[in-house]
Amino acid sequence: MIEKGRVQATLADLQRVVQSLQRDSVCHLPPLSVETVLSSATLTAIPDIFDRLIVSEALRWNAQLLTRDALITQSGLVSILW
Repeated sequence: MIEKGRVQATLADLQRVVQSLQRDSVCHLPPLSVETVLSSATLTAIPDIFDRLIVSEALRWNAQLLTRDALITQSGLVSILW
């Protein structure tokens, strides 16, 4: 997103956000697992590999997503909260 110009931020900004999320007891940032990578390969309704990883991880944790991504929403693969 930063590289595509969609988000105005620096790497330092991203690091601060991630560190803040890691300290938050409500937020859980799991490492990328082999299970997630392998299951993402089956989500062919979503063309972008990174979006597949997001959906795969949401499915793994039975989590809802906050997204405006039309392809993820239209896929019907994961519950969208908003």
